[in-house]
Amino acid sequence: MQKNEDQLPDFLQSYGSLLSHFNNHFSSLNSYERGASFAQLVRKLTPHTTIGERFQTPILKQHSHDKGVDLECLSKDKRESLYIQSKYTIKDRQF
Repeated sequence: MQKNEDQLPDFLQSYGSLLSHFNNHFSSLNSYERGASFAQLVRKLTPHTTIGERFQTPILKQHSHDKGVDLECLSKDKRESLYIQSKYTIKDRQF
């Protein structure tokens, strides 16, 4: 694929390419490490989303009972809270 300034990297061209990219990067990690790494990605991406841009950078709070990672942040005006459930994969789900 030819690249120019307006094109996304190959791994962002499709869901399958993104999943393959993640699998390559996460293959040597155990389930806990994959979840923690994915939560860090979510933490960094959230401020760049339509909803997340109104909030401060999320902080990691805890690993929840379902092995997801919970993140929280306050709005920039400190009047709202955003609670995030980060989950790398959902068992038995195909997208």
